[in-house]
Amino acid sequence: SKAIGMAKGKGEDTTALMAEVAGIGDKLKSNEQALTDIQSELSAITLGIPNLADASVPQGKDEGENKEIHRWGTPRKFEFTVKDHVELGARHGWLDGEVAAKLSGARFTVLRGDLARLHRALAQFMLDVHTREHGYLEVYPPAMVKEQCLVGTGNLPKFAENLFRDVEGEKWLIPTAEVPLTSLARDEILDETELPRRFCAHTSCFRREAGSAGKDTRGLLRVHEFDKVEILAVATAEQAPALLDELVGRAEGTIAALELPYRIIEICTGDLGQSHHRSFDIEVYAPGSNAWLEKNFGTEKIEEQLEEDFPKYKIARMDVDSVRGKTAHDSLIQLFEQHRLDILVGTQMVVKGLDFDKVSLVGILDADGLLSFADFRVNERAFQLMEQVSGRAGRKSEQGKVI
Repeated sequence: SKAIGMAKGKGEDTTALMAEVAGIGDKLKSNEQALTDIQSELSAITLGIPNLADASVPQGKDEGENKEIHRWGTPRKFEFTVKDHVELGARHGWLDGEVAAKLSGARFTVLRGDLARLHRALAQFMLDVHTREHGYLEVYPPAMVKEQCLVGTGNLPKFAENLFRDVEGEKWLIPTAEVPLTSLARDEILDETELPRRFCAHTSCFRREAGSAGKDTRGLLRVHEFDKVEILAVATAEQAPALLDELVGRAEGTIAALELPYRIIEICTGDLGQSHHRSFDIEVYAPGSNAWLEKNFGTEKIEEQLEEDFPKYKIARMDVDSVRGKTAHDSLIQLFEQHRLDILVGTQMVVKGLDFDKVSLVGILDADGLLSFADFRVNERAFQLMEQVSGRAGRKSEQGKVI
């Protein structure tokens, strides 16, 4: 503009200068759009970068190389042909896919009578166990969330085709309660002394199940809407390994309490979720399908792709006494105290420097600081379960205490 003013003052033709100035605005808008496109492309690339797998994760190409690390119970053998849940549900009027299709389309179900009550009772049982016995904070979050919540938990953009959203596209139905529970701490600075935070939630979950054509989609398998009880902890990276063991143990405990045969699978590198650092599935044997079906899974997420979407915490480092050199009993008590555990059910943990490498427990720390067995039915049943889980005979006193 200064050059134009000087040219006019000299009586010179300013047509070319005026045209040049007019083009600057257009060029600026074009460059801004190009920058936006580049930033979007860069963001998409960044969000597509998977998390780093922990060094302990088994190497493998796909789910066929996942590693079974523990199994409990023996699948029951029947002297007759076992009917699956679809046939039994239809016979007794408990499960109705036809009416659900009339209401909502394919891959929905209507539960009635005893099955509806069982559905409600199982959710209540798990909520009560995790909140009353283990001290998790129960949360009832919204079933619809903003897009950023799904981006921040690694669901978007990769799994967009498996998610439901409203017509305007501003809100998304949650595929798991992990999304809103994790997002509770989003954009917050957390005090490390207040960590870990343990949450529990019962919600409906919604998934398109795209790409499941040809797979078993009968009855309650691979439906678009299902209920799930989620347990989740927000913690520091240092706390995460022990907390993952805890979460898997809590989930395992509810299955063991129902006396259902189950196995724990550690997910290999080729089958690991994009945002997962380590992951475990708990599969329950279903006689009607003659197959092991996933009922629970536990994951550890050390870092996600967008740092600003995840909770930060104030650093207040504290030295923790080592368990090395202590007796097994003292070490176990210390683990209970450090991680504020009330009950430890079938939990796998590594305690180095002791006379064993891995410990599997079914126990509770009582008021006197003694480790006792958790009572599923009777103490003797719990003691037998501990022997089966650990693979080594324990010894107990007349009071049922661990010696």
